Amino acid sequence: MINKKVYIQEFKDLRIKKRKRENVYSLTDAPSFSKELSSEVTNAIRADFSNNLVFKSITKQLDSADYVLVGEITNFNSTIRPTTALYVSMYSIVGIFLTPFSGISIKKMEANIELNMKLYSKDGILVGTYTGHSSSIDRASLYQHQKLVNFHKQTNTDFTHAVLQIREQILQDVSKLDK
Repeated sequence: MINKKVYIQEFKDLRIKKRKRENVYSLTDAPSFSKELSSEVTNAIRADFSNNLVFKSITKQLDSADYVLVGEITNFNSTIRPTTALYVSMYSIVGIFLTPFSGISIKKMEANIELNMKLYSKDGILVGTYTGHSSSIDRASLYQHQKLVNFHKQTNTDFTHAVLQIREQILQDVSKLDK
């Protein structure tokens, strides 16, 4: 634990907005979240750092903090889309009959999470830069519907891995941060 107080600013959502494609379901676009993504990520980071005792405390007052953590969401993407095999099977007589029995992947699920954080002293001096990145790709056949239903869990796991990487990087700097 770093024996200092930290103030965690609201994360900035710097994702590049992509054009919505047909037949692609995104788990990370509105209205998938109850709040804005930046608020959800900020609250999750605050909870994680508090639960894992990264700092002595997470303060809500900027003036009482020893450090300020500024975060950016550079990538937070989770999608489910049809595979090429599905389209081929839909438009061919042989595919219509073979796909249900073959176990061919018909859906592709991808998650990609990247977070960046900068830690500043109370005086505004950059103390450290930390990055967390996690991604996963999975495919599902017609009979693996449970994979599709539970894909949000994989997105949460990828987010947790990205936060874990950042947490570990910050804790490696404990000797310079505890001064």
